[in-house]
Amino acid sequence: MLKTKKDFMEFGEFLQKSVEEFFPNTVREDDVQFIPGWSVFSVVTIPPRFHCHFRQWAGNPFHYVIENGNRKLAQLDLTRVVENKNLYTWYLAKPTNIFTKSIYDKLFEYYNEIPAEYREQVQDQKVYLHSNPTIQKAGYLFVVNATLDELQDKFIDLLKTLYESVEKRIELKPKRNVQKIFDLEDLEAEEGYKQDKVYLHTTRNRDIVNKRKELDNYTCQVCGFHLEINGKHLIECHHINPLSEGDVRITNINDLVSLCPTCHRIVHIRKPPFTIEEVKLILKNKK
Repeated sequence: MLKTKKDFMEFGEFLQKSVEEFFPNTVREDDVQFIPGWSVFSVVTIPPRFHCHFRQWAGNPFHYVIENGNRKLAQLDLTRVVENKNLYTWYLAKPTNIFTKSIYDKLFEYYNEIPAEYREQVQDQKVYLHSNPTIQKAGYLFVVNATLDELQDKFIDLLKTLYESVEKRIELKPKRNVQKIFDLEDLEAEEGYKQDKVYLHTTRNRDIVNKRKELDNYTCQVCGFHLEINGKHLIECHHINPLSEGDVRITNINDLVSLCPTCHRIVHIRKPPFTIEEVKLILKNKK
């Protein structure tokens, strides 16, 4: 239910946990203070610098701000989310950022006039929550009479699209057609594990990833590392057969393997990645 301030705090926390659940290797900070008087309830970072803020904004409560570095990509007003009998309706304000507007145009339907009944509900809700009750007539339809799972899927799709759009801009830089083989003593290495993330971000199939980790007993299949902290296992999932960009295939559980962060980094030191057996040999020769 979305009625009280506590409800909206829990809803914002639900969005943050969704980010942590669907995107690998996130980093979280709670109760961050950037600007005096503006509370930031939590920040979840998708490496290297894609930040998701659940926070107050200009004195108004319960906003979700998405940034890449110091550049704001989207600002979602959570007090515009209307819940009725566990079904959610949410129209997004028209962004002033041209880049963000182009993303919204691809994902959502634009309305020159949002339904009056919805606007009235939002205004009443904003007054109750001590937020600015102003709401423009025009906006983008995010969800209408959707379940919480459907809202979550839409939310993750938006984040994924923003993230990948930013990444593609980076990839437009010229690439040399020279394959670089890194030495283990180098100070540089291939970071980000992009091919693995393409699988995780595109399919968002948590079940197969979690099942692989469970079958591997949350243990690195190269070095045997196993660590659990506060009920959370420090283990990552690696795609054995790299996904080519734009390639589509059915992935089964045998295509994945559990690796600790160190071994996962070693795998991606080289393009193409080292095999599991090659990494085992590397570690054996380093002893």
